[in-house]
Amino acid sequence: VKELRKLLERGAEPLTEVPGTGMTPLTAAAQAGQAEAVRLCLAAAPGGAAAAAKQQFYEGRTALYSAALGGHAEAMGVLLDAGADPNQADEDGYPPLRVAANDLYLPAMRLLLERGADLHLKDSDNRTAADRAKAGKHAEIVAMLRAAGAPAVPAEVPGPCSPG
Repeated sequence: VKELRKLLERGAEPLTEVPGTGMTPLTAAAQAGQAEAVRLCLAAAPGGAAAAAKQQFYEGRTALYSAALGGHAEAMGVLLDAGADPNQADEDGYPPLRVAANDLYLPAMRLLLERGADLHLKDSDNRTAADRAKAGKHAEIVAMLRAAGAPAVPAEVPGPCSPG
């Protein structure tokens, strides 16, 4: 965090992709679960924190999506507080809830649900997070999503449980 702070003070752009990585300082901090680094990037973002929290990067992914990949609820909370949309999907149609459900990140899923994640959103394969959880035999996630109001999931849901 100290080095990031120094780089930002010297004019480094928190929303500019590092060539060849598909990552920006903001998305890298989010994917690593570095909540304080996410705060620093948002504070230094041209156009303000709210715009940065909503900006799409590589493959249409937001910083919130990147944090959901690792189930980093604290970093996700920082982004949501800044105005990130809990329903913003990447270019393949995967919203953060679906991404967090994929790897059984229950605290991240709970946070997204508390902050307005839509249980009815479907990915590019026309499946909801509950459909994917059922396909992957993730009973605990299916139960949590049903308790939150997800529609009933058929007994058998074909297809893979991972994005892309």
